[in-house]
Amino acid sequence: MPPTVLREAAPWPRQAGKGHWPPQDGDWLRLTFDLSSDGMAIHEAAGTAPAGTFVEANDAICRLLGYTAEEMGRLTPLDIMGREAGVSETPEIGTLRAKDGRSIPAEIHGRRFEHDGRQMALLVIRDVSGQRREQEALRRFE
Repeated sequence: MPPTVLREAAPWPRQAGKGHWPPQDGDWLRLTFDLSSDGMAIHEAAGTAPAGTFVEANDAICRLLGYTAEEMGRLTPLDIMGREAGVSETPEIGTLRAKDGRSIPAEIHGRRFEHDGRQMALLVIRDVSGQRREQEALRRFE
C-alpha cells in the first residue's frame, strides 16, 4: 500500500456544531505530519537488516524529492540517501538523491519507535540548500 499524502489540508471547523474543534487525539499528530514544511517519512526499521519501504510520506518530502506518494511507497531510505539510513536522534547533514538525479543537502533527524509490535523509524528531513548558498555567498564577500 502506498504512503498516504494529504494534498490539500481542509480547514478545521472552529464553530460549535461543525465538526470537532480542537482536533481529537491522533488527529493532532496527523495534522502536524501532513502540514509540516519539513519532509517526513516513516519506514519499517528491522534492527540491522536493510530498512523497509516507506509506509507514510508527507507532501513536503514528495515535493522535495519529486516523487508521488505511490512512488515513495516503493522506495527505501537507501534509495533516497544513497547509503543505509542510520536513525540518529542527533541531526546530521547528508545528501539526498531526488528522482531527477539532483543531489540535495539536507539535515536529517531520525527517531525509532514501535507501532503494533513493529519497529519503525521516522525521518524528518529539512532542505538546507538555501542555507548553503547563503554561506557560500557570504564567503565570497569576505
